[in-house]
Amino acid sequence: MSLDAQDWNENLNRSISRAAPDSPPEVAGIVVWLSRLARAYESVVARLNEQHGLLRSETGVLMTLWMAGPSSGLRPSFLAEVMEQTTGGMTATLRRLESTAMVERIADPSDGRVSLAKLTDKGQEIGLQSFSAMADWFTQTFEGVDTARREQMLEMVIELFTLVENQRRSDGI
Repeated sequence: MSLDAQDWNENLNRSISRAAPDSPPEVAGIVVWLSRLARAYESVVARLNEQHGLLRSETGVLMTLWMAGPSSGLRPSFLAEVMEQTTGGMTATLRRLESTAMVERIADPSDGRVSLAKLTDKGQEIGLQSFSAMADWFTQTFEGVDTARREQMLEMVIELFTLVENQRRSDGI
């Protein structure tokens, strides 16, 4: 049985007082809807990345390196932090990307003992194709939503992220 958004909201409102009696209903609602959104987003992104032979973490690394600039290299520890991965997980991600010639390791010019991850031309091409597929999918998803409303959504997402990130840092999570 599938519940639509209205049914979910009705069930949520009935259940909040039992599940989280000290939480305002709108906060508990945000928790529930954000959780559902995160799962839906991860599912879509995973399927779109698969079309390019990538995992989500790999696309994230490729796009982070691309945003840093074509001649830039980034420390694996920085990439791990940005991608919310352990250093061991990032090492595995970088090894997969190196094995497919999408990333190369270069010496850090400021400290030769440290290696940096650098995007290759192939990595840039495939990373941009993957990101473009995601942007196209979401453009189609938001078809019919006017520009002003999309801009409001973007502002709200950024605000929500900032609130969560600040609290997370405050709590040491």
